Amino acid sequence: MGHLSAAPAPPPDPARWWRAAPLAGIWLLLVTTLSLRGHVPLTYDEAWNFTDVASHGVVYVISHYPNPNNHVAFTALQAISLPATLVETWPPLLRIPNLLVGAALLALLVRVLGQGTGPVTATLIALCALLSAPLFTTYLLLARGYLLGTLLLLASLVWAAEGRSLGGTVVLLALATWTVPTFGYAVPGALAGAALCGRDLRRAAVAVSLAGLACLALVLLLYAPVLPAMLAQRQSWRGAALPGRFSLGLLGRLANVPSTATGVGVLLLAMGGAVLARRRPDRFRDRLLLLTFAAGASFLLVAETLTALGLAGTPFWRNILFAPLFLALALGLALPALPRGGQVLIWALLVSNAALGVRDLGTSFVTGSPAEYRALRALGPTGIERALEAGAPFFNVRCDRLAEAVCQAYAAHLPGLSFGPAESGSLPCLAGGAPPPDGLGIAVSTGGGRRQLCY
Repeated sequence: MGHLSAAPAPPPDPARWWRAAPLAGIWLLLVTTLSLRGHVPLTYDEAWNFTDVASHGVVYVISHYPNPNNHVAFTALQAISLPATLVETWPPLLRIPNLLVGAALLALLVRVLGQGTGPVTATLIALCALLSAPLFTTYLLLARGYLLGTLLLLASLVWAAEGRSLGGTVVLLALATWTVPTFGYAVPGALAGAALCGRDLRRAAVAVSLAGLACLALVLLLYAPVLPAMLAQRQSWRGAALPGRFSLGLLGRLANVPSTATGVGVLLLAMGGAVLARRRPDRFRDRLLLLTFAAGASFLLVAETLTALGLAGTPFWRNILFAPLFLALALGLALPALPRGGQVLIWALLVSNAALGVRDLGTSFVTGSPAEYRALRALGPTGIERALEAGAPFFNVRCDRLAEAVCQAYAAHLPGLSFGPAESGSLPCLAGGAPPPDGLGIAVSTGGGRRQLCY
C-alpha cells in the first residue's frame, strides 16, 4: 500500500528513543512498585481475564471470546509472556505486560513531543499527559487492554503524520481494534485525517478508501475465530441511552477536575491552540493534531450513531480513555508555537492538572486507600495482599460472587477456599480498616472467629 501524495515530514531522530529510555525506565520502576506492592487490589476483570483466558495459552486466547473482557491482543501478550505457574506464586505479576506498555507509551510521547521542543520540556508534557485524568490514570496500573490499544492507536497516528506508508497505519489500527473492539470507532476519522494530510485530495481519498477496506478485512481476519461468539453476544451490546448523552458525559471526564465546564475549557483551549499554532507551519505537528482530533471525533460520531440506530449501546467511558491523553498531547504540540501568554496558560493548566493526578495516585495507591479513588473503588474486591502481609493465619476462605475471579487467582494462598453468598458485612476486619463494597466480600476463619478482608 503506497504513500499519500504529501511532502514527507522531517525524518525522526533515532536518538530521541535513547533519550527517552532512562525516563521510561524510571517510570516503569515507579509504577511497578505502586502496582505490585499490594496497595492496588487485584480487580475482578484483570483476574478473570488471566485465570479464565490467558492462562490457557495463546491459541485458546485467539479462539475463545467468552465475553468482551477478553481484550484479545493484550490477553495474547499475557499468554506469551507470563507462565501461569509464575503468576500463581504472586498474582499481581499478571500486570507486568501492561506496565511495560505504559513505559513504551511514555517513550513514544517523549519522542513525538521532542520533535518540536527540548527533551526536558517534552518529558514534562509527556508526564502531564499520562496523569491527565482518572479515566486514563486508573489503567496505568491495571492489567487491561486499554493502555495497549491507546499505544497502538497513537502509534498509527504518528506513523501517518510522518508521511509513512498507509500500510503501517492500517496494521496498527487493526491491532488497536483487535485489542479493544470499540477502538475501531476511531478508524474512520484516523483514515479521513490521513487523506486530508495529502496534497492531492482525490488520489488521497482513493488510497484511504482502499486502506479502510484493507483495515476492515484485517480486523475480520484477526477476529475470525471468535466472530460467531461476538455476534452471539450482540444483543447484550444494545442499549437505550439517549443520543448525545455519551459525548456530553465525556466532557466531565477530560481532566482531574470532574466537571463539564472544565472539560469544555480544556477542549476549547486545545482546539484554539491547534489553530493558532498553524501560524508557524510544522508539517508533522499540524498533521498529528488533525489526526488526533479526527480520531476522537470519529469515535464519538460512530458511538452516537450506533446508539441512535439501536444497533449498540454507548460504550463504557474507559473505552475512550485516550481522549484526555490526546487533548494533553494536543496542548503540548501547540505549545512552542503560541505567544508567551498562551504558553503560560497551557503550562499552568497541564502542571496543575497533573498535580491533581499525582495527588490521586498518592491517596489511592501509596496510602492503600482505594476508596478515595472513584474509578477503582467499584472494581477492587479486597486487599488480599494486605491480609497476607499481616501474617495472621486464616483458613476456610469464602468468596462472594464478584470476588470469585480474584480468589481463584490467589487460590494457592487461600486455604479452604469456597464460593457462595456473602456473609455479614459487619464482620470485623482481619487487616485494614475499610470493608469492601457490597458484593465483593471475602470472609475467613481465624482463631478469634470469622473475619473479613478489608482495604
